[in-house]
Amino acid sequence: MTSRKISTVLFGALATFTLLGSVAPLAQADQPAAPDSKDGYELKVDKPASVKAGQEATFTVNLKSKGPWHINQEFPTKVQLKEVAGVTFPKKKLTKADAAKFSEKEAEFKVPFNVAAKGAKTIESELVFSVCIESQCSRVKEKVKVAVTAK
Repeated sequence: MTSRKISTVLFGALATFTLLGSVAPLAQADQPAAPDSKDGYELKVDKPASVKAGQEATFTVNLKSKGPWHINQEFPTKVQLKEVAGVTFPKKKLTKADAAKFSEKEAEFKVPFNVAAKGAKTIESELVFSVCIESQCSRVKEKVKVAVTAK
């Protein structure tokens, strides 16, 4: 092959590569955006009306799926509680086996705790779960904070 033919072949290959590289992002831009899992659920936390020092109290974490989304029944859903000075928990990790309700539409955890002395405390935990629609599942971690004052 002559150098002119080699240059033509190389230029053609380079032009094709460049053209394909610039077309791919345009094709991807035409794809619909993946649904946001944040639209697929609602999280609500109910704290106790009153807390007495030295007595067990309970707060509730309620998760509801919305629209076409559902709570993944196979995922190891859990509420992981963080250590708080002066607060004890019968269990520091609640799983779906501990849930008061656990279905595709709703999961509810009643979280017992005991504040040793009078005063304000903030209980922190993390709810880990998965919500799905027909085409995808998303793993979600939600921080849950509950401020209480023991009397």
